[in-house]
Amino acid sequence: MKVTFPCLLLLNLLSSTVCATSASSLPMPSPDDYFERAQNRAEQLKTQFDEYVALEASGKLDTKALPESLKGVESDMAAMQHDLKMAAEGGRVVATYMLANMQSRFGMGDEQRKQVCEPMHKAMDKGLLAAAVGYYYQCDQTYMRFD
Repeated sequence: MKVTFPCLLLLNLLSSTVCATSASSLPMPSPDDYFERAQNRAEQLKTQFDEYVALEASGKLDTKALPESLKGVESDMAAMQHDLKMAAEGGRVVATYMLANMQSRFGMGDEQRKQVCEPMHKAMDKGLLAAAVGYYYQCDQTYMRFD
């Protein structure tokens, strides 16, 4: 009995040290990894939405179960936005544009416009044509000067 307690204590200490060492030695995902994960999630969401549309068109969509299944969609969207944010912070220009485009809304207020237009302008400055078009339609307010 006297030997069991110190052995258990030592075993516990060693296992926690091994776990801490292995967790800290895990490689950090690169911006490319985050972007790839975001693309995969986007493809999964598109497939899921296509299935919902097909079910609704055929009249087989269970509207009572729909709110519960949409909770999974919300968490997938949040995870995709997180992955895009991490990829954008790592320098992925397309991720910067996609994230800004996801956040854009018609009739944005000044604060929302700033959150959308600044990253879109960065992507445009780095040469992404889609960001230039998006910036022109969503952020450029030159036309307001003539009203």
